Amino acid sequence: MPFYAAYEDLSVVLRFVHCLPATVADAFYTVLIYWAGVIALRDERWITNLKHFRSVVVAFVGAATAIVVEFLALHNNWWTYAPAMPRVPVFGVGLLPVMQLATLPLITLLFTRRMLRNT
Repeated sequence: MPFYAAYEDLSVVLRFVHCLPATVADAFYTVLIYWAGVIALRDERWITNLKHFRSVVVAFVGAATAIVVEFLALHNNWWTYAPAMPRVPVFGVGLLPVMQLATLPLITLLFTRRMLRNT
């Protein structure tokens, strides 16, 4: 994991154990974004009509969530970045986690939309 510090000396198993909570949190944020859409649009199947604007909103909410989480994590010393991590200029948080949470919920919702359309 060349973008995060303090992982070089950990075994693969310990890296997995350390990263598992973040993975679960990412899945939680994806579900939260879905339910925020349900509440805002009053439609449980809103992703079946996932147009460009809604896709941009999902990506923006994911990116904004990542910026807040990364900012808190850095200031509470939950993790640190290696020098190789590119940063978001204004916020100083890692670009890769922001891109990840901007894209993964959207990709997940697009796959879910496809599955719903086939039912």
